[in-house]
Amino acid sequence: KNCGSLVFISLCRSGRCGQEYCCKRFLDDFLPVSIKMAKEQNLSLNPTKISGSCGRLMCCLKYEEDAYSHLASITPRVGATVKTPQGVGTVTDVNLVTGNLYVKLLESDALPFKIHRDNVSRISSQKKPNKSQNDE
Repeated sequence: KNCGSLVFISLCRSGRCGQEYCCKRFLDDFLPVSIKMAKEQNLSLNPTKISGSCGRLMCCLKYEEDAYSHLASITPRVGATVKTPQGVGTVTDVNLVTGNLYVKLLESDALPFKIHRDNVSRISSQKKPNKSQNDE
């Protein structure tokens, strides 16, 4: 006999992350989830990696959206100029969850080094390009 995807999930123990499914454990209402949320969380846009067992986009994308938005607001972006105890440099890589940045010093040939976002101050932000700028 066929059963609906949410009935299937209620019979299963855990999701891809190893935890019990969010929709089974604590989510009562199902808010809309979008691909944009996966992009903002720097996840692969491969549908098989961001879809739950029910075939929809994973509920945790919505559940974690506020946390990722907050972390993104307090973390310098790739390309931003920051001041570190070692000198002024450019952010080359960011891990929002851990807060670690990789910074390449401007006046040095040294490789980028790892430093926590709490130990840097922003000098300038790398702005997202305007669509109109890309079209020219």
